[in-house]
Amino acid sequence: MRTPHRAQPSVTTQDSSNLKVHKHSPIEPTSPSPPPCDYSTVAPATSTPGVSYLPDGTAPNHLYPDIPEEGCWLITENCKDHPQANGTHKDDLGTQNGTEEGCLARAAQQWKWCGETDSAKATAIYGPTGAMTFAARGCYFADYGCRPAVAGRIIHDYFSERAENGTVNEKNCLGRAARQWRHCGSPADRPITSIFGSTGAKRTAGAGCWVKVRSCPAHCDLEGYFFDAWGATNRETGTVEEECFDRARYYWTHCGSHSNAPVTAYFRPHATSHTVP
Repeated sequence: MRTPHRAQPSVTTQDSSNLKVHKHSPIEPTSPSPPPCDYSTVAPATSTPGVSYLPDGTAPNHLYPDIPEEGCWLITENCKDHPQANGTHKDDLGTQNGTEEGCLARAAQQWKWCGETDSAKATAIYGPTGAMTFAARGCYFADYGCRPAVAGRIIHDYFSERAENGTVNEKNCLGRAARQWRHCGSPADRPITSIFGSTGAKRTAGAGCWVKVRSCPAHCDLEGYFFDAWGATNRETGTVEEECFDRARYYWTHCGSHSNAPVTAYFRPHATSHTVP
């Protein structure tokens, strides 16, 4: 079973020896050394908002808790063109890619390989974080209901499909998350995720500023996808989009300013994000 995640950065175990440091020309000053760890960002200073019902790495994968914490995994259903692929398998291509993004991209690739039928579905899960997505025909919500609330569900977003052509228009489909969350009263404990089935792209609307640190090669051990509790209390990152996005640059600099170790800040009230560099 996967160890429960805390709403804070976890300790990295990644070997950073192969990371390429961002280089400057000889006439430019080099980046300053990263500041000492500000451990006030570790202990949450406020209550943590709810996490997405569709596991994204901010909490353990409650939908598929038995998936090992390594590699990339595919769960394939109703694969008309290649029925032998049905079931749960470790995916060699996604595993060799070695990144969460590369693994999750395999869902859409597998669904298309299966024939893109209305009944086919391909789910990709990245073992180390538990993050997942799926590819299938349509536009979907992963949510906890509106009024009244429910335990959690994945359903078709029929409004987007019928009124906005959301089955084939990714922008319209993903744009529904923020609008639906506001329609439901902007509950901090019930975020809403939109999933565009054809690509597996997803977008979450909810409360707070969340930060994803893929790798932190500097002296401070910091990695993961977490709620920016310190920023919420001290910088209003949960209510001011620009303050939230500034946290991406803070953490990127804090981790050594490596060009291939980007940091992303997600301002969930607007379902927007900003990546540095």
